[in-house]
Amino acid sequence: MSYPSLTYYKVIVVVGNPMYQHLFTNILDADDDCDIYTFESGEESLRHLKLQPDIIFVDASIEDVKIERFCAAVKKYDGRTEIVVLLEKEDSRAVLSLLQQGIYDYILKDGYIKARFIAITGNIRKKLSLIKTIRRFDYELNDRFSLHPDVKNSSDTISEILTLA
Repeated sequence: MSYPSLTYYKVIVVVGNPMYQHLFTNILDADDDCDIYTFESGEESLRHLKLQPDIIFVDASIEDVKIERFCAAVKKYDGRTEIVVLLEKEDSRAVLSLLQQGIYDYILKDGYIKARFIAITGNIRKKLSLIKTIRRFDYELNDRFSLHPDVKNSSDTISEILTLA
């Protein structure tokens, strides 16, 4: 993957299947701006949320915790963590429920898994870079111009941009 090095990120991979774990870690290893933590159980990964991951890839078939409970626990700990769920088959009801819980996306375990994994990771990286740029913009506005909050908030456009971070 070749993305501009605008942001450093952390990824947790929660997959019991060694083949998928190997696939994901090999793809992520190609990126120097990424720390990768792998776990085989949902409970173990939940105990490591203090690592403050930006992305969690989790297999919906983990046996020690229901995927809905896992996603709720992650979002409660840090709502900014992006969750991508690996599904054995497409189940529109399950997908809708998970999306309503705030997951970023899902990946089916099929022939396109590698391409989808790379695409989703790239999209999240771009989002993280944009958020970092917005935060830097907000910091520079405050640092260079010492704008009073009323002045910053007087422009709907700037207010809207700053709420994205």
